[in-house]
Amino acid sequence: MSTNKYHPKLLKIFSSDELDLLAQDACYSLDKDGQINVLIVNTDKIMVEIFIDCEAKDEDHALITLLDNCGYDYPNKLTKDEFWKVFQSSNIVKFHHIEVNL
Repeated sequence: MSTNKYHPKLLKIFSSDELDLLAQDACYSLDKDGQINVLIVNTDKIMVEIFIDCEAKDEDHALITLLDNCGYDYPNKLTKDEFWKVFQSSNIVKFHHIEVNL
């Protein structure tokens, strides 16, 4: 069972189990309610930002944007299926985490 809380828009495209898997090695941000609303996922093939666009009234789900294609040819915006296919065939590149309390 997940101890992470996820923004509802993330849960519209990913299950809690999928998000838990991603969050293990991702950098992420919490909103004022303590929900994860941004994840940065880094692999040897792709680096993406999975995020909530709080300003967009017409987006009812999270977005997946390419940050680095690592030399591969991927679109700038990915669907969950496009992302998941690349993610499952990639090796995770771990981040070094620094926690800042403001």
